[in-house]
Amino acid sequence: MLVLIYRSYLGWSAKMFWEMVIYIIVIVIICQLLENYLRKKYKIKKEGFLYQYVNSVHKDGELTITLLFLFSFVYITYNGYIEVPENIIYYFIILFGFRAFMAWKYERASKKYILTMMTLGLMMIGIGLLPYLEFL
Repeated sequence: MLVLIYRSYLGWSAKMFWEMVIYIIVIVIICQLLENYLRKKYKIKKEGFLYQYVNSVHKDGELTITLLFLFSFVYITYNGYIEVPENIIYYFIILFGFRAFMAWKYERASKKYILTMMTLGLMMIGIGLLPYLEFL
């Protein structure tokens, strides 16, 4: 079903879709391995499964970013200004950038911002490599 949705929306074949899925899985595995390495190197403790907000400003900021994304997502895709994948990519870049800034600004001693910056960097490298990959 998911393959049919992407095939009809993006014009991808099933092979292209699965190559993209494998690419994303590889990026996630690299991110996880690098995160484990950085946690050991900088002695960063893991605090639960879900992301922990630094303070109420951080929580409200992420809520605002998410609401703006949802409203703009509906408006932009309805009017056809930007393709859906690009809009989602912009959202995650802004969200992780905000998370890294808030962690750096208010919890610098915990060094959590290093992990967020690593995730943001890998995300941007992964996105930057997309035009050079064969399946696109």
